[in-house]
Amino acid sequence: MINSDKIRLKIYLSVFATLLVFGTAGFMLLEGISLVDAFYFTIVTMATVGYGDIHPQSGLGKILALIIIVGGVGTFLGVVASITDLFANRREELLHREDFMTLPETDLKHLGGDINRVYSLLSLEWLRYIRYLKDNYGYLYSLAVRLNPFDSDASAVVEKP
Repeated sequence: MINSDKIRLKIYLSVFATLLVFGTAGFMLLEGISLVDAFYFTIVTMATVGYGDIHPQSGLGKILALIIIVGGVGTFLGVVASITDLFANRREELLHREDFMTLPETDLKHLGGDINRVYSLLSLEWLRYIRYLKDNYGYLYSLAVRLNPFDSDASAVVEKP
């Protein structure tokens, strides 16, 4: 099941990339705009944002925009649906496991390594954030230090010494 979801995601991503290249090249040729403007316009069109700062001037450019809108929205929804299916299937697999301690030793070591890596990165981000708060928002810094998520006894209440 997961393999078919991955294949479907790859197909949608390929179609998305093809539309992106086709749209960018098409707008460059049909509308005579730069690569950056054509790429920007293709993304804005595919996302159906339509800021209005750039719009097709020629009839062929408008037809290309319609193709990009329809293809882009469909492809984007396909990518989102495929990613959602992948996560749902993985979650479903985890829900069917009764106990993590019954996992093979290699899986437990892998999970342990992942958890250590995540906490290491999380600790670094926490320190960067605290430094930012200290430099820019004194009250929030004080509150964040008191509510330290790495301290189980942390409290927002300031007690007198």
